[in-house]
Amino acid sequence: MILIGKADKPAVVHRGRCFSYNQLLQYSACYAQRFATVAQPRMAIVFAENSAEWIFVFYGCVRIGSITVPVDVQSTAGELAYIVGDCKPDLIFTTSSKRAVVEEALTIAGAKCAVLTEEDIDVSAADSVAADEITFDDLSQTMLIIYTSGTTGSPKGVMLSYKNVLFNINSVSQSVKIFTPERNTMILLPLHHIFPLLGSLVAPLYVGETVYIADGLNAESIIKTLNEGKINIVIGVPRLYKLLSKGIMDIIKRSFVRGRCSVWPKPLAPKAFRACCSARYTKNLAVTSTI
Repeated sequence: MILIGKADKPAVVHRGRCFSYNQLLQYSACYAQRFATVAQPRMAIVFAENSAEWIFVFYGCVRIGSITVPVDVQSTAGELAYIVGDCKPDLIFTTSSKRAVVEEALTIAGAKCAVLTEEDIDVSAADSVAADEITFDDLSQTMLIIYTSGTTGSPKGVMLSYKNVLFNINSVSQSVKIFTPERNTMILLPLHHIFPLLGSLVAPLYVGETVYIADGLNAESIIKTLNEGKINIVIGVPRLYKLLSKGIMDIIKRSFVRGRCSVWPKPLAPKAFRACCSARYTKNLAVTSTI
């Protein structure tokens, strides 16, 4: 089982919408049913911005044993065409605004596959769908293919099995209890990267946390989400924190706080996060990044 949370506990929160663990199971079942009806996909590309729907697609694919291939939504048609030609997906899930890019990529690659958007999935009766658990039997099966360019050449598809993923999330939830049911995590970085995918989505929901999806990589959105979600864990990279530090300093320069603050150290330390957020909510904030 890959989702562990009380049935009525919030699992995903985004733009004022809150989905419980039961609802996440129900919505993912709706997506899985639609996928199976359209394409019986062996492999499915997700070409979309972070959203609740992105998460429904991911767990919908796990339900039916499809390999998920997350792709950077900022990719050009040519870049997407390369990945399409390499992995040969049976299904691409995207947004209405990106559908034209997908169609162009399929033309460039000379490929055909089903293309679905949120509007193509009927979730009107989701509340009546059985909230069946998501299980998998063969841990050696490929769960994800993550495309990474490394340092040279064209992007390479890295295959990750269920065993690979479970080993990683168990190491930060069982061996070292970073993720626990009492904590809340912010989804901030794009989920096509393996670090935020596992660290801000799969691991938190695996232990029964609530995840809050930030609207953008800007200081205002981040601070709003920190406070709204009483966030304990932020997954990021040094470049992100540098950007956030600059954004917060710009806010301060435009506010009455300017005359009351001393200069903060660079890069921004966790204490500076708390200075810009409700102390009650961020006293246990953990800031995690790669080197």
